[in-house]
Amino acid sequence: MPSATVEKETNDIESLGKFLTEVQIPKLVKELQGIENVPNDHSSLATYIHSNGVNARYLGTIYKGLEEAKCTHMMNSIERDIVLRSFKHIYNEILRETQN
Repeated sequence: MPSATVEKETNDIESLGKFLTEVQIPKLVKELQGIENVPNDHSSLATYIHSNGVNARYLGTIYKGLEEAKCTHMMNSIERDIVLRSFKHIYNEILRETQN
């Protein structure tokens, strides 16, 4: 791949990351603060986050924004999701190791 193409793609990725962390996630945090029907299960939360253009890998960033806003009802839901996702990865790794 020509270096000009790689440089352009790198700049595009950096711009998208900056947009996500500076615009989209703060907007999502603000929406989550005012939401009445809190998505309280993994599927609903993931659907809601994805519908706002944010990947679940940013749950920690979303959590920090909610923590700063002292939005405990959503923080509990996101904490639960982070713990369950972490457990799933650990459990799958253990299963892979025991199958060998």
